[in-house]
Amino acid sequence: MTFVSSVDTGEAAARNRACLNFAGDIFAARDVLDVGCWSGGFVSLIDGVAKSITAVDVEPAALAVARDNFPSAMFIEASVFDLPFEAESFDVVTLWAVLEHLSSDSEIAALREIRRVLRPRGYLAVNVPNAHPVAKALDPIFLFKGHRHYTPTQVEELLARSGFTPEKTSVQGGILSLMSFVFFCFWKYLIRKPEPSWPLYRRACEWDSMRVGYVEAYALARKE
Repeated sequence: MTFVSSVDTGEAAARNRACLNFAGDIFAARDVLDVGCWSGGFVSLIDGVAKSITAVDVEPAALAVARDNFPSAMFIEASVFDLPFEAESFDVVTLWAVLEHLSSDSEIAALREIRRVLRPRGYLAVNVPNAHPVAKALDPIFLFKGHRHYTPTQVEELLARSGFTPEKTSVQGGILSLMSFVFFCFWKYLIRKPEPSWPLYRRACEWDSMRVGYVEAYALARKE
């Protein structure tokens, strides 16, 4: 059975905060789709801000946790390759930490399906592991499962080939972000319990994840 934490702490919470900080105010009073929502960590940050929130994931256990925690959002089991929505249903789509988990060379198919459900001039916000030697070397999932890393240029090219116009990119996070991800993996995959919730540790993770660095690549694009 897949382990799912009911609360984001430490690294996971910091990553969601960094995503929100990068995307800015694009969620206010808009219909938002969060693709790869897991247990709703990012949803918790825009709940009450967005006009409506719909979220999808392929993991039923994670969706069950999300539904319990955030009843105001709609959570649906679905694949990014076959989103169960009509064309032009959303103003904003988020794709946080998803592309690197898809099968190789399937990114454009996923991005084009997202484009289908976006309204004209709608936003897509993405983040992926950055293709930096140190970021790769300290990524346990890259070492053991081939977790893909991308340069900002590669992300922009994928977006452009899928019918999006990239508006801005950023690379953020340093050594603390890398070490906190190792710590997160230790607790999630080996101990199978949530990370300890230490306030000082969480604040340090948030600070590091939002500063210019070399760990996570972010991109914001629009459908023309």
